[in-house]
Amino acid sequence: MENKYQARKPFSNILPILLIALLGAFGMQYFFGDKPSDKDKTKSAESSGNEKTVSDASKEQSTSPVKKTTLSSSHDFRFRALPKSSVFNPRYQQIIDTDRYHFVLSSRGARIQKLYLKSYADFFIPEKVFTKSQDAIEKKYKVLEVSRGEGFDFQFHIYYSGDHKEQLGKPLLNKAAFRAGRSKHNDDLGVRELSYDLNLSFRGKRLKLDKIYRFYEKENYFRQITILRNLENRPINLSFKSNGKTYQGSLFYKTFGDLGPSLPDGQQPSTLDNFGRFFYYNDDLKKRANQYQGSGGGCGFPFACTSLDMDGSYSSYIDHPNTLSFMGSHSRYFLAYNEFMTPQNNKLQKPDGFIYKNESTFSNGEAMTAVFLDFQLGPRQSGRLDIGSPNTLLNPETGELLTADNGNRWRIQKLQNERRDALIIDNKVFLGVRSNDRHAFNNSALMDAAFARSEANPEAEDSLYYSSYTAFFSGISDIIIGVMRWLYLYIGNYGWCIILIALIFKLITFPLNQMQFKGMRKMSLLKPDMDAINEKYAKNPKEKQKHIMQLFKKHNYNPATGCLPVLIQMPVFVALYSAFSSSIELWHSPFILWMTDLSRPDTVWVIPHLNINLNLLPLLMVGSQILYQRYTTVTTDSQQKMMMYFMPLLMLFFFWQIPSGVTLYWTIQNFISIAWQLVPKLFKNE
Repeated sequence: MENKYQARKPFSNILPILLIALLGAFGMQYFFGDKPSDKDKTKSAESSGNEKTVSDASKEQSTSPVKKTTLSSSHDFRFRALPKSSVFNPRYQQIIDTDRYHFVLSSRGARIQKLYLKSYADFFIPEKVFTKSQDAIEKKYKVLEVSRGEGFDFQFHIYYSGDHKEQLGKPLLNKAAFRAGRSKHNDDLGVRELSYDLNLSFRGKRLKLDKIYRFYEKENYFRQITILRNLENRPINLSFKSNGKTYQGSLFYKTFGDLGPSLPDGQQPSTLDNFGRFFYYNDDLKKRANQYQGSGGGCGFPFACTSLDMDGSYSSYIDHPNTLSFMGSHSRYFLAYNEFMTPQNNKLQKPDGFIYKNESTFSNGEAMTAVFLDFQLGPRQSGRLDIGSPNTLLNPETGELLTADNGNRWRIQKLQNERRDALIIDNKVFLGVRSNDRHAFNNSALMDAAFARSEANPEAEDSLYYSSYTAFFSGISDIIIGVMRWLYLYIGNYGWCIILIALIFKLITFPLNQMQFKGMRKMSLLKPDMDAINEKYAKNPKEKQKHIMQLFKKHNYNPATGCLPVLIQMPVFVALYSAFSSSIELWHSPFILWMTDLSRPDTVWVIPHLNINLNLLPLLMVGSQILYQRYTTVTTDSQQKMMMYFMPLLMLFFFWQIPSGVTLYWTIQNFISIAWQLVPKLFKNE
């Protein structure tokens, strides 16, 4: 009876451990899943002191020229506006098509009204995305809108909080009636340009605002140039008086907000962890989560952590002037950033810092803005602002592309160094899939002539991936995604592609697995001797370990043979996780039965009122893992037996909310391993 009881004991402990693991997984989802932000948890910048003002008698730098109780809209730009109805009027719209993008631009604000991505050679948007879409352009042209319907602004504004805080999301100049210029293009190079201009004023002083867009075929980059020029023969600054004090104002510049695509109805909270912002400031890449999770940031699997700043409604970084190099947003599959191309140590032309809103509603608009502290322009200077064009990229005598020394970037940098009457913001904008291949230039010679750079920004590459681990194994991930796409051409279902990849990987690692299986087999043969040693030296752990090692040495057995294959395969698993988690191909891709979207957990039931999901695949995965260890692990230590069954259950914490495509792969791997264990021919000669 005692022996039977001892034989059943490990399994009798599985049920409570499983219950604890399930409760833990539910608890993690319930308490740490994304929920609507509680506004009471964050103070406003005005009340917390996060927003500051500066007088002439103070040396403190200003994050805003605003004080909620003293300033009004009279301290803002004045201009002619277009009505909101013009947004939908084709008369004020300009359409640009490249092989990568579909742009809808508007004369109202001279902004990108909507931005769509296209499928191309090695980037495929799932067809099901379009069948579910409510966007007429998406359905008609099979393109994917990624600006959350908010567009890209590239717009100046003077407020970001207080009575006019809506300008952080919707700058006042977004309503302006810009005049659209004639389109310029160079078909041989595949470069097109659209330009806009606007006359405006600030407190009676005349200014001119120019916005230029340049688009490049077969590149995941475009260029945006914004120029604010003084038309007065005297300096212009943003200073103002209030309650007897003089304040030196700052200028803000919004590029774009949170990146899409928009979240579908019923989206799982864990997906929101993939949304965030990043900034390269003072020679340091700062990643920030996009939602409230309390102080300390949030972490994903595997090993991805981001920081949060929750001291008030806004966080400001202005301690290191002239050091903001680029800023951007990312979502689960996509990443976009604009690089401020400026001369070194140029106080006028380079942003001094950035401000972003801590609390996010995922409405895209209220996100982040760059800051130009104590902004002022010098008196008007004579001479035109020659920023080049699509046709100035070629040498007029030889017809060859110019180099960085005399291309368009050289022209603009020359102006940035010489002119003090104009703020010239030269943006190099990337928008695409989070991948090194997509981030690279397609035509390096053209990019050198345009941007004075033949390679993509290396600092920005660090923002492509969730962590340094996934970045390190990105090459393997790209291979896996390539294989998955190739298999899909013949199979037509990514679920079966994942199963085939699991089988292929098992065949490739067959020698390693055989090493592990043979080691376990030898371990089982030594079990009687190990039992005798355990019984004889039960009260002397040191002697017990000594004699067990002598036993291993006598029979030429190395215990590491059981662990080594697992350690070797772990990097591949990290790459597989990255591939299946960040691959847009799995988005909305169904498999069979209840698995309707391989990019999300396979929820079969949601517990009412608690918003807790019951996911079936993680349970199948844990069951298969326990069964697999039952066949492969030999141990006589009761504590080791407990750990043997506890570790797979602990994996529920990691697998409960990750994409079902990842869990499917791991589950299939376990079942293949079990099947191999049950084939006696594998060990017939042992």
